[in-house]
Amino acid sequence: MPHSCCLQIRNLSTYFFTKPLIKAVRELDLELHSGRTLALVGESGCGKSMTALSILRLVPPPGRTVSGQILLGSEDLLSLRQEEMQRIRGNRIAMIFQDPMTALNPVFTVGSQIIEVLRLHLGLTQLQARDRAAELLHQVGMAAPHQRLSDYPHQLSGGMRQRAMIAMALACDPDILIADEPTTALDVTIQAQIMALLSSLQQQRNMSLLLISHDLGIVAQHADQVAMMYDGMIVEQADTLALFDDPQHPYTRHLLTCIPGRRSANRPHAHIHSSEDFWQQCPEAYRPLPTRLPPLQSVRTDHQVRRWS
Repeated sequence: MPHSCCLQIRNLSTYFFTKPLIKAVRELDLELHSGRTLALVGESGCGKSMTALSILRLVPPPGRTVSGQILLGSEDLLSLRQEEMQRIRGNRIAMIFQDPMTALNPVFTVGSQIIEVLRLHLGLTQLQARDRAAELLHQVGMAAPHQRLSDYPHQLSGGMRQRAMIAMALACDPDILIADEPTTALDVTIQAQIMALLSSLQQQRNMSLLLISHDLGIVAQHADQVAMMYDGMIVEQADTLALFDDPQHPYTRHLLTCIPGRRSANRPHAHIHSSEDFWQQCPEAYRPLPTRLPPLQSVRTDHQVRRWS
């Protein structure tokens, strides 16, 4: 049975109006399906986090979304007033930010921050919100949850801070969770625990997950579909197995050579110094023009690559 689409992004472009102009996100098309995990993959600076901030309309100046649609059901998020968008943030779409130490306010307790979200969006009393906050901390595997409510972020370990962030993100039972590099600063054992927790919570709640990552091992284990991002654009997207088994774009093939065990004598790992270098070395069929990008072409069902015909 096909999964219904809960978020559709069409032709999204976000630019930073600096000198020179930075095209952080270019003509991006994505579909996130109900209850599924879509991984947005690429190296640092390729536009992954800016895509997430564009969805939530939190792009910092001088950045601005210049075109496109972000459809949540029938609503285009780009056409909503700020107060309408605030209703959706944290409520229907929530986000786990890359660094919980910057996302959590250091001068407020963990409990007060979760309670604020619950009272703002769900209208709970202080006592109801406190009980619910403790329940959420319990759900994300925090020991002694009532006690943890009184802790400040700096009193928690990295893994516990990440669990607190997940609890806050899930407070209003969102339809969509955006997880931006949710395991980056954690050791391997804690990474596995956090990803297992997210998968479990997703299944319990039938939640859609947009997983932003550069870690191909995590993506291979946890994603249903993968969108490969480079230089602000999606260069390839496919079901996870298809993309790992038969990568079509030169950039995807390059990244996959970085996985231990996949490199071969005729596919040495070559570091990409800049996008200019990469596009110069890239076959012409895949190269963008100064004013036009190659279209996303279907290779087979549910597998697209950006190239000229």
